[in-house]
Amino acid sequence: MKNILSVSALICVVLLAFSSCKKHHDCNCDIKTVINEVDTVKSTTSHHTIKGTLDDAEDACKYYETEEFHLGRPAIVYHYCAIKDED
Repeated sequence: MKNILSVSALICVVLLAFSSCKKHHDCNCDIKTVINEVDTVKSTTSHHTIKGTLDDAEDACKYYETEEFHLGRPAIVYHYCAIKDED
């Protein structure tokens, strides 16, 4: 009987330890669409939730650029992203 209780307690502690590592992290992005490398024609924000460890969330939520056409002209879209956790 003692053995069963000890194993059950150990399993509970291990499950509790692993469940606390994965949390929900908010990724907030400021998005700017720029034409001619100077003119900002559009500025928006976006946000999505990443479930995982903080390291995984930081890897997924980082700065990147894309190219697209805006009103028939080539534009660069800058995504300034960062993790914002509720403290």
